[in-house]
Amino acid sequence: MGLTVLGIGSRYSRDDQIGLILVDALARKTSRPNLWLRLLEEADFATIATELLTMTTDVLLVDCADMGAAAGNFRLLCAHQARYTIRTGVTSTHGFGLGDALALADLLGHVLPVRIFAIQPFDISLGASLSPRMKAAFPMLLKALDLTVCEMIKP
Repeated sequence: MGLTVLGIGSRYSRDDQIGLILVDALARKTSRPNLWLRLLEEADFATIATELLTMTTDVLLVDCADMGAAAGNFRLLCAHQARYTIRTGVTSTHGFGLGDALALADLLGHVLPVRIFAIQPFDISLGASLSPRMKAAFPMLLKALDLTVCEMIKP
């Protein structure tokens, strides 16, 4: 079946761009059959929901999210968990938020599995680069994302 990994974020909001940067780095690092990597820059909740409706594979969303966790940490969530774990409207640059995008996609008929590799930000202020602390956490996050992808595409 395969796996599509979608990096989500804004290149103009410090740590909010971590999803884009991680998926971009993963694309440079690996080439696997049945793995598709895409970036959704500046996507609002309706755009994310619409993208999910076009997917014919399992999906892994990679995004900065306020989960009330320690900054720099990640959590792997199923779509149901994300709706209750990710704080809507606190750090989202996607309009209503990722949880709302997942709910809308479900309402419109999306049925394939979606997981979220959610990263707690340090800083989402305006800026064209990751915060220094997120840059320091980047190697660990990339390794964790790579391992997650390997597990998700195993037959």
